[in-house]
Amino acid sequence: MAFNNFLRFSILSSMAVSILSALSNEDICYTCDNGVILLLFILHSVLYLATYLQTSLSRLLTFILLVFFVSRLGVLQLDLDFFAYPKFLPTVLQMREILLTLFLVSVSLLAGCFFGERIKLKKSQNYSLLWSSSIKDESLYYSYLTFVYIFSSLVLLFITIAYTYSPTIDQRLYEYSILIIAKIARFFQFLGLLSVAWLILRKPRGFQRKLTIFAIFLLLTSIMISGSKLALISVIVPFIFVYYASGLIMSRRQKKFFMAIVVLAILMFPLFTSLRTAIAVVLIQNPDSVSFGISNPQFSGWFIHMNIIQSIFGIASRVGSSFDVLSFVLPSKDLFVPYSNLTAEFISIINGYYPGEIIKVDPPPWSQILPSLGNGSNINLLIKMGIGENIGFIPHLIINFGIFGVCFWSFLTMFFYGVSYNYFNMFIRITLLFTVFFGVSNGSGFVAMVTEIPIFVFYLMVLRMTFRAIRPFFQKISTSKTMQYETTS
Repeated sequence: MAFNNFLRFSILSSMAVSILSALSNEDICYTCDNGVILLLFILHSVLYLATYLQTSLSRLLTFILLVFFVSRLGVLQLDLDFFAYPKFLPTVLQMREILLTLFLVSVSLLAGCFFGERIKLKKSQNYSLLWSSSIKDESLYYSYLTFVYIFSSLVLLFITIAYTYSPTIDQRLYEYSILIIAKIARFFQFLGLLSVAWLILRKPRGFQRKLTIFAIFLLLTSIMISGSKLALISVIVPFIFVYYASGLIMSRRQKKFFMAIVVLAILMFPLFTSLRTAIAVVLIQNPDSVSFGISNPQFSGWFIHMNIIQSIFGIASRVGSSFDVLSFVLPSKDLFVPYSNLTAEFISIINGYYPGEIIKVDPPPWSQILPSLGNGSNINLLIKMGIGENIGFIPHLIINFGIFGVCFWSFLTMFFYGVSYNYFNMFIRITLLFTVFFGVSNGSGFVAMVTEIPIFVFYLMVLRMTFRAIRPFFQKISTSKTMQYETTS
């Protein structure tokens, strides 16, 4: 209920800011146009009505569409210099087309989610955290999965430190054997969410608690060393999703702590922005490459001239970068179509979850194509450094399909996620929320999102079958650790 009230207040505030922001900018006044105002009003109304759907996935989707897309126009008008692609700043007529497309896609996404969540494939509403029927077996299975996660994380951490490895850096800079080991280790990184869920929902004791806390430490470490500009906020996202999916209420102390992290992330955003480039420079051992030609305020100068106003606008432009990408891609679709290759992208996704390559393909590097076309950056240098901008789910659909295809696949994708959310256990529910949040807001595109669930379930099935084979071994370890804990207690 509190989240719904917050959403409704935010939607009304977004509409007010969008209208009032017209007074602050004389260059381009989008909201001075009656067509733009009408579309904005309809968009906000659709989101406001969506808050009454009362389902977890629908409310999250409403939040994503508001924060990462719809509210961006009002903030953008306050300072147009923070638009990610200034050479392609949309005209008022183009903004009409952008908002109309966003309206159609938003309705399709929400409708797919609405109908998908109403299909009940299970009679019982009592879902376990994992697939086991008994709590004892579930606990044992959890310990096994956590051991797998810890081992793979330690291997990946060692490769990162010893070989200055990063999955975003040009893979041609590393030995093939290192890439294979790193790829296998990355397979199991999704299990990090399980440790957070287990700590909050199961409240483990003894050895299992120590194991859980160590796994969470590795998860948070991997997030912080990823070099993401929003790393501090990403640290608290797994905890928030566990509370959100389970329906548990946070204590006042926890809410204050998470709010403090958000405030700190805003203040530290300029530092993380500069560090992202610095890390890439160190990894490829080419200091000259720091001048890669993106002339946007969010990529330059903040580390030297830090102030609170720039930090707020900087993080707002980062959060709203998905709308910027959409505003660039839609009017300039013809620039992107020659790079389109959905078949190569599907094969590349499969290759990404297999040791080696089944079929050698060259999928379009959308993260580097965007700044290359939008800001004239050197695409080869961007690929080498691993710096760029995610294409996002909606713009990726626009590049590959017409408006009817975009709406159809938007509906079908969220319908699939809605059905899956009701069918699977709590751990997969949390993972689905995580996938939808990052996939729709600022993900790697349509292909990555539609293949996430099948690949995720496949690896859980493999882990489950492996667990059955070595179950007696883990039972002995579990029994000995439990007896040791009871003796010391």
